[in-house]
Amino acid sequence: GVLLIALGVIDIIENKNLTQGVLEISFGAIIILFGWLITTVALIILGALLIAKAVLYFLTTSQASFNSIIEPILCVVVGMLLIIARWTALDVMCIITGVLLLLNSLFVVFEKYSQ
Repeated sequence: GVLLIALGVIDIIENKNLTQGVLEISFGAIIILFGWLITTVALIILGALLIAKAVLYFLTTSQASFNSIIEPILCVVVGMLLIIARWTALDVMCIITGVLLLLNSLFVVFEKYSQ
């Protein structure tokens, strides 16, 4: 938000581009004032899109394998968590992502030294 406001001021003063400068300042102020609301709406939209993806995938796939059943179920669960318990779901996903990245880096290090 602050960066957009600064860019808007620079565009107005140095580049003499009033329209772009005012738009940048406006968007910067909106991001500063409504940042949490924008984040909440984005998480709800992401959750709804994940649920829609899961439903479409489940309806269009003709395979009856383990992955074709588990993937839509996981997408629905994650989508519902993003809609219902937004911040808790984000915390859990960040922790899981961190653990997976640490495990991946350990596997890379052990693989490099085992050769």
